[in-house]
Order: sequence, then C-alpha cells, then structure tokens
Amino acid sequence: DVKVGTEYKTTNDCIGTGMFMNCKLQTIILPQTISEYGNAILYGCANLESVTLSVPLNGLQIGRSCGSETTGGVSFFINNSSNNNAYSIDGVLFAKTTIGYETSNILAAYGKHYETYAIPEGTNYISADAFLLNTYTKSIIIPSSVINIGSCSVGMCTELDELYCYAITPPTTEGGLSPFESVSSNNIYSTCTLYVPEGSIEAYRSAQYWGDFTNIKAIKDYELIQENDCIMVCISGGKDSFLLAKLIQELKRHGQIPFEAHYVVMDPGYNEKNREYIENNAKLMNIPIEVFQ
Repeated sequence: DVKVGTEYKTTNDCIGTGMFMNCKLQTIILPQTISEYGNAILYGCANLESVTLSVPLNGLQIGRSCGSETTGGVSFFINNSSNNNAYSIDGVLFAKTTIGYETSNILAAYGKHYETYAIPEGTNYISADAFLLNTYTKSIIIPSSVINIGSCSVGMCTELDELYCYAITPPTTEGGLSPFESVSSNNIYSTCTLYVPEGSIEAYRSAQYWGDFTNIKAIKDYELIQENDCIMVCISGGKDSFLLAKLIQELKRHGQIPFEAHYVVMDPGYNEKNREYIENNAKLMNIPIEVFQ
C-alpha cells in the first residue's frame, strides 16, 4: 500500500470492513484488481472528496458521514472502461443488474451536496442506504421508472422537506425496514411533503411506508395557472384558438384551481362574412367572446 499526501492507492485485491473508517484522506483510488469490498469502508471520512473504483461496491453501509466536511461532498468515479456494470453520473454511483432484463440501480448519493437531486429517468431501483445520512439535500425527485426502493434509502436525511415520486404505482419496498427508517425521530413524515401523480394519492396513502407521510399532494409540474389568475384567451377564428378557448373554459368549469377567463377577438377589419363566421362558431360552442376593433 502507498499513501501519498492526501491520496491513497492500493494494489490489494480485497478491502476489509472499516478499512478507511474515520481517516482524513481526500482521495482514494482503488485499482481494477479489487474484487471484494467490506462494509463501512468509508465510514466517517469527513474530508473525502473522491473515490475511484472499478466495480460496484457491495453493501451500501460503506460511507455514512463521508464527505460531510467537504464543499461538494464525495464523488464516485469508475476507472474500468470495460466494466459495463458500473458507472457514475455527476459523481453519483450506479450499477446495472440483469434479472431477466437489464435494470439500473442507484447505489450511492449520500455523500453529494445537492440541494435538489433528480434521479435519472430509467433508474429502476434505489438501493438500501443510497441517500442515508445525506444532510444537505432538501428535495429528491424519483422518476416514474423506479419500481423498488430499499431499506433506509432515504434514512436520516434531516434537511429533506420535499420528496417527488413520479411512479403511478407506489414503488415496492424491501429489506424489512422503511426506506425512511431512522428519520422518524426527526419527524420527516410530518415535515417532508410527498408529491405523487394526480390520481395516485390514495394508492400511496394505502401503501406500506408511503402512507406514513402526513402531507401527500398531487404533482403539478408546470402550474401555469395559479389561483385567482385572470386569463385572456385570444381567438383568431381558426380551429386552434377555438379549441384552446374551449379547453380553458372546461378547465375553469371542472378544475380545482379558481381563476377568471375572458375570450377576446381582435377584429383588424374582417369582412362581414368572416366576422359573422367567428361569432356564429362562438355561439355554437357557447364561448362568450368579446370583440374589439
């Protein structure tokens, strides 16, 4: 083994449990010869900035509190270009597994100092402890592709106040513990709001662990219309503008957000026949237009 300043390199083929526990290293480089990792190998490495490895780490209780005192947290990198089973995106570690089909699994995001972290679309699993003890992230976005979330995967994320899950069906949980285990003492179930697809709220309320959240709300991606807005819908007389006007009218009638709408036709000098055509179509569609010249 060779230790150079704040960097550590090794030629071993095995890293034992707790190997770097509480060390002051900033950089750890593990060669392609490493075939086995123990648990808690990065535990308490508060100064750690980067870890380079060639294969996915086994067990995610490897780095609690690692990178906690560095500016951007700890980033993981893969040094084996021929390894198709492990990769990193912006320093977050992922692995590919095959269970009849190829899946993508987020392994380690606990050391990153993202205020908001959006798990990439296409990710299928969130491993146990993936975000464990991440005390920097305030908002996590789970894509619709996620089907399973492991024990303690969002455990002890004390600053988390928004969790978005775009999966229509609540992701299943495994491992015997809640994905949010160890955070109940911080009252995350009442302080963190869970946002889910509109129409899936009851499914989440009935699902194990998900239903423990006090605040479960529908995701409203764009929120182009706010409560008590006054909207002007301009109608040219063509099918597109009439369709938009009708959709706004139906949204006002049946939507959950109260707003006002005015349907306006600007007459730049239509001939009598065209003007009559617009007015008749508006009457037929029961759209109360206001004409300005």
